[in-house]
Amino acid sequence: MALQQFINLLILPLILNLVLLASLITYAIRQRSLEIVNAFIAVCTCLLIWNISFIIEILSPALNTKVLFSNIAITFISLLIPSLFAMCAIQAGVSPRLQRLLWLTLLPPLATIAVLWSDPLHGLFRQTVIFASYRDYFYLSPEFGPWYYQVHLPYVYIFAGLSILVLIFALPRQQHLYRKQTLAMIISLLIPLMVSLATTFNIIHLPYYDLTPSALTISFLVIGLALFRYRLLTVVPLARDLVFEHMTDGVLVLDQHQTLVDLNPAARQIIQRGIGDSFDDFLAPVQLAKLSNGASETQISLGAGPDQRRYAARISAVHDQNRSLLGWAVLLHDITETLNLLERLQHLAIIDEMTGAYNRRHFMNLLNDEWLRARRYSHMMSLIMLDMDYFKQVNDTYGHFAGDAVLKEIIQLIRQNLRDLDRIGRFGGEEFIILLPETDLRGAQITAERLRQKIAAHLIRYQEKEIFVTASFGVAELPPDRDATSVQRFLRAADEALYVAKNTGRNRVATSGGKKADVQ
Repeated sequence: MALQQFINLLILPLILNLVLLASLITYAIRQRSLEIVNAFIAVCTCLLIWNISFIIEILSPALNTKVLFSNIAITFISLLIPSLFAMCAIQAGVSPRLQRLLWLTLLPPLATIAVLWSDPLHGLFRQTVIFASYRDYFYLSPEFGPWYYQVHLPYVYIFAGLSILVLIFALPRQQHLYRKQTLAMIISLLIPLMVSLATTFNIIHLPYYDLTPSALTISFLVIGLALFRYRLLTVVPLARDLVFEHMTDGVLVLDQHQTLVDLNPAARQIIQRGIGDSFDDFLAPVQLAKLSNGASETQISLGAGPDQRRYAARISAVHDQNRSLLGWAVLLHDITETLNLLERLQHLAIIDEMTGAYNRRHFMNLLNDEWLRARRYSHMMSLIMLDMDYFKQVNDTYGHFAGDAVLKEIIQLIRQNLRDLDRIGRFGGEEFIILLPETDLRGAQITAERLRQKIAAHLIRYQEKEIFVTASFGVAELPPDRDATSVQRFLRAADEALYVAKNTGRNRVATSGGKKADVQ
C-alpha cells in the first residue's frame, strides 16, 4: 500500500468525525436556550479541535509541527473531560447548587495544560520525543513523564468513568423517555472510553495511530440518535425544568406534532395515555396552531357517569430564545368539586330546597320572560295558582315535618302531570303557581281539574300515618287578542280566581272572569 493511500486511510474516519461534529454543533447552537446545550457545544468544540489537530499531526512531516499539534490535541482533550462531566451532570438532574461547583473540575486540566506547554523546561509531561516509522509513515513516539501517568491519565479516566456512573445512577429515577436519552449517552461514552483504555494499555497495539477519535465516529452516530429520535436537546429538557414532580396538577408536554413527550406523576394518574401518543383529539376544543404566541384555557372532561372528572386545561406555547415554537405545555387542574359546588349553589339560588319547585324570585323571572314573549308574538299563556286546603290542620295534627313531606310529595305528583315546558314555583307557604305557555283558558282549566283530582285521590304515608289533602285552584288566561298591561295584573287575575275557589267550598277550580279571563 502506497504511503499516501495509508495516510488517507488514517484520516478518513477523522474527516467523518469533523462532518458529524460540525453538524451537531450547528444543530445545538439553535437550541441555546437549554441549559445542557452550552456543555454539549463545549464537548463538541473540544472534540472538533482534537480531530483537526490530529489530522494536521498525521499530515505534517516535521517533528516540531507534529509536537505542536499533538500539544493542541492534548490541551483540548484535557478541557473535554470537565465539559463532558458537566453535560452528564445536567442530564442526570444534579441540583443547581452542585452544578455551580462544576468549575472546580477545570483545575486539574488547567494545571496539565500549564505543565504541557512548559514541558521543554522540566520534562514532566514528555521526557523524550522521537520519530518512529511504520511503512514509511513517521509518527511521534514519546516517552511520557510522571505528570502524564500520575495526573493526566488518572484524571481523564476517573472523570470519564464518573460521567458514566452519574448517568447510570440517574436511570432509576428518570422518566421512560429520559432513560432512552441517558442510555444513548452512556453507550456513546462507553465506546471511545473502552477503545482508549485498550490503546493506552496496549490491548490494541497501534503505536502510530490513536483509535479514540475514530471510535468517536460511532459515538456521534449514537448521540445523533439521541438528538433526533429522543429529542435530547429539544422541548423535553426545557419543559422538565418547569415541571414539578410533586405537583398535584397534571402537567403534559407536547411537541410540535401534538405528540406527548413528557408528563408528571399527577398527569399520569389523570390520563390513560403514554409518551409518544397523539393528543390532537384530546385537545380538540383548542386550535393549537393559533397558540404559537400565547395561551388558551378550556375545559376537558374525562370518564363517564359518576366517575367523570372535569379539568381546567391551560395550554401555553413553549419557545426557545429565538421565539421558535418548540411545543406546548398543558396544565390540568381538577375543577370537578368546584363545578359541582357552583352547580349546587346555582341550584339553591333558583330552587325551593324543601319542595324542589322554583323559588318565587326565579319563577317571576321566568314569568316575565314568557309574558314578554307572549305579547311580542301574540301567543297564548295561562297561569294556575293553587293553595293547599286547611293545611294548618295538617301541621297541627301530624307536625310540621309531616307537612313538609306532604308538600314535597304533592309537588312531585304535580310535576308528573305537567308538560316539560310547564313551570311550577312556590309562591309562599303552601301556595304554588304554575306557568302554562301556549295554553288557552280551556286547556288550563282541564290541567287544573286533572291536578285537583290527582291530589284529592293521592294517599300520602308518613311514619305509618295516612294523610289525604285537597287543593283549590285559580286559573287566568292571557289571550292573544288582549293587551295585558303588566305581569302583576296577570298574577292578580289568577289570585282572584283562587280566592273565588276557596270561598266557594275549596277543593275546586275557578277561572278569572268566567271562560275568558279579564286581566285588565
